[in-house]
Amino acid sequence: MKPDRDQDANFADDLMDHAETTGFDGDGGAASKNEAAVSTKQRQDKAAPIEAEQESLDEQTKIERVVQNYRVLRTISETATSVVYKAEHKRTKRRVSIKVIYATQNTNSETINRARVEIERAVHLRHPGIAELIEAGTTDEGHCYFISDFVKGVTLDEYVSIHKLSTMDRLKLFGRICDALQYAHQRCLLHRDLRPSNILIDGKCNPRIVGFAVAAVTEVDIGVSQDLIKKRQFGEFLAYKAPEQISGRRHDVDVRTDLYSMGVIAYELLTQRLPYHVKSANPREYADVINREMPAKPSSVNNGLRGDLEAILLKMLAKDPAERYQNIADTLLDLENYFEQRPISARPLGAFYEFRKLAARYKSRSISVAALALAMVLFGLHIHRTTRASERNKLLTQIQALEATTANQKMQRDTAMMEMQIAQEKMSAAQAAQKSSDQQAQTALAQLGTWRDKASVATADAQRAERDAERAETVASFFPDLFQSNIAGEIVGQTASLLLLDEAASLAAGYFDGDPQLQSSVFLNIARAYQNMNADEKATALAKSALQKARDELGERHEVTVEALNRVTAGLFAQRNVVEAEPYARQLVTASETLFGTEHVKTLTAVHNLGMIYFLQDNFADAGDMFQRALDGRRATLGAPDPRTVASMHFLGRVRFAQGRLADAEKLWREEIAIQSEDASAPRWKLADVRGRLGQCLTNLGKFEEAEGLLLDSHADLRDRFGDDHKLVKEAKQRVIDLYKATGREDLAERFTKGS
Repeated sequence: MKPDRDQDANFADDLMDHAETTGFDGDGGAASKNEAAVSTKQRQDKAAPIEAEQESLDEQTKIERVVQNYRVLRTISETATSVVYKAEHKRTKRRVSIKVIYATQNTNSETINRARVEIERAVHLRHPGIAELIEAGTTDEGHCYFISDFVKGVTLDEYVSIHKLSTMDRLKLFGRICDALQYAHQRCLLHRDLRPSNILIDGKCNPRIVGFAVAAVTEVDIGVSQDLIKKRQFGEFLAYKAPEQISGRRHDVDVRTDLYSMGVIAYELLTQRLPYHVKSANPREYADVINREMPAKPSSVNNGLRGDLEAILLKMLAKDPAERYQNIADTLLDLENYFEQRPISARPLGAFYEFRKLAARYKSRSISVAALALAMVLFGLHIHRTTRASERNKLLTQIQALEATTANQKMQRDTAMMEMQIAQEKMSAAQAAQKSSDQQAQTALAQLGTWRDKASVATADAQRAERDAERAETVASFFPDLFQSNIAGEIVGQTASLLLLDEAASLAAGYFDGDPQLQSSVFLNIARAYQNMNADEKATALAKSALQKARDELGERHEVTVEALNRVTAGLFAQRNVVEAEPYARQLVTASETLFGTEHVKTLTAVHNLGMIYFLQDNFADAGDMFQRALDGRRATLGAPDPRTVASMHFLGRVRFAQGRLADAEKLWREEIAIQSEDASAPRWKLADVRGRLGQCLTNLGKFEEAEGLLLDSHADLRDRFGDDHKLVKEAKQRVIDLYKATGREDLAERFTKGS
C-alpha cells in the first residue's frame, strides 16, 4: 500500500469520551455493545440497586485476587457470557482492560490447554496495529480471563461514519489493517473473528485489531452453535464468517479464512452495506445464504467500484478458499497495483488491458510524445499543401503579368518605328515621336528589369518554400519510421520511453545532417522530452550537441542558438551543477538582450535564472543585482501580481536578508504576502513559508510581538501540510525557538524544542 500523504492524524478528545473501548469487543457469540447495555439493564430491573452494586463489587474483588498486580477501576460492559473491567497496574499505573469469559462447557481447563499455544503467540505480538495481549489465564471458578492494552477509541464503522471518509482514504485505512493482520499471520496466528467491532481507531487515527486468541478459547468460529441460535444479534457475527467456518470445516480454517472476513469488511467500507441481504431471522438460513449464494456486485451499489476494485473484493469473497488470495501479501500487492495503475492478478490479463493500464500510468508522457509527432506531421502537411501552392500561384500570376506588359511595350515600339519610316517628310515630328517612343521603350525595359528581379525573388521564395516543405516531409517521415522501429521491438514502460528518445537522438544525428537548423531544433525537442522524464544528464548532453551545431552553422545570435543555450543552462541547473551552468547563463542573458531586447519577457527570465545561479553560490551581490533588474522589468511588463514577478520579489527579499538589509527584506516580503493572500490559486504552504521568513526578519529587528504571531502560524500551517520531519517545518520550528531565546523565555524555547 502507498503511505498516506498529508493525512490529518488529530482526533478531538471530546469525540472519544463517549466511546472508551477496552481492547476487547464481543465474546464470539456474545451480544454487541448495545445488547450488553440492554442485558445489564434487565439484570438491574430484576434485583435491587444495592444488591446489584454489591454483586459487582464482589466480582471485582474476586478478579483482583486472581490478577494481584492490577487494581480494578470500574466495570465497562457486561453481558450474559462475559464482563469487561477497566483496571490499572498497581506499580506502573498502566491502564489495561480485563475481560472475563464465564465458564461454559467449552471454556474449561482442557480448552485452555488446547489454546495455550495460540495464546502464547498472541502474548508475543508487538505491532502498532494490534492491541497488546499482556496475560491470559483462568480464575478459581474456571472462568477464562484476558488482560490487554486499554484502547481509548471508536470502532471502525463508527469512525468511518463520523469522518465521512472518501473511497481512497477508506482503502488506505483498510491497507493499514491488512498490514497488521499480515504481521500476525507471519507469526502463525489467526484471528478467526474479524469484524468492525474488533477493529478500533484510537485517538491518533491508528487502527488497532483486538481479540486475538479469544476465538481459541470460545471456539465460536466453527459451525452454528446452539448458543449463537439464541442470540438476537447473530447476524453481526455470521455476516463476517467464511463459508468453511459456518459449515464447521475446522481443518479448512487458515489465513484465507481471515482474508474472507477482511473482504466482507472492505465490501462494507466501500458500499456501506453487507454483501448479502438476508431477511430471515433464522441463523441456519442466514448461514445457508452465505454458503450458497454469490454476493451482490459492488458496482450494483456504487458504479465507481466497477473494474479492478470490484475484482479484488469478489476474489476475497470467493466461496472456495483456493479461489481467494492465498495470503495478505497478495491482497496488498493487488491494492498497490490498483493505486499505481498496474494490472492486478484478480483480473485476466490481456494485451488491451495491459496497454490501457500502461497508458493510464504514463498518461502525460504518452500524450506529450504523441502530440509532438502529430503536431510535426500536421505542420509538414500544412506547409506542403498551402505554402507551396500559394507561392506557385503567386509566381505564375507575376510571370503572366510580366509577359503581358512586355508584349504591350514591344507592340508600341514597333508601331513607332513604322510611323517613323512612313512619315519621312515630317522628320521633326517623326524625331519627336521617335524620341518619345525611345523613352517609352527605355521605361518598358526598366520595368522589364524590375519584373525580372521580382521574378528572381519569387523564384527564390518558391525554392525556399519548396525546401521548407521538403523539410517538413522529412520530419513527418522521421517519426513514423522511429515509432515503427520501436513497436517492432515490443518495448513498454518508462524504459521504452527513454529507449525511444535514445533512438530518436541517434537517428536524428544522421537524418537531418543536411539541415543544421532543423537538426538542432529536433535535438532540443528531444532534450526537452528527456528533462520531462528527469533524464537531466542525457538532456544536457544532447542540448550541448545542439548548441555546438547551431553555433557552427547558424551563428551566435540565432533563435535556435539562444534556445540551445537556455536548454543547456536548464539541464545543468536541474543537476545543481551551478558552477558549470554560470557561464552558459551569462551567455544566455547577452544573447537574449541582442535578439529580443533588454525588457523582453524571455530576457527577464534569463536574468532571473542567472540570479538563481549566483544565489545558490552565495554570491549575494551579483544575485541581488540580477533579482532587482528582473523584478523591475517584470513589474513594468507583467505587473506585480504575476507569479513570475512574485518569484523575483521573494528571492530579492532573501538576498537582502542575507546581506543584513532587514528593512528592505521586510518591505519586499510584506508586499509578497499581500499579493499571495489575494491570489486564491497560490499554494498555501508558500504563503506560510514567507510569513515565517518575515517573522524571522522582524525578530532580528526587535519587533517581537508581531514576529511571534507570524512564526507560530507559519509553523502550524507547514506542519499540517508536510508533517514534523520536513525541512521547511524544521526551519519554521527553529525560528520560533530563536524568538523565545531572544526574548529571554528559555522555558518556552526548551518546551518547544521537545515538541510540547
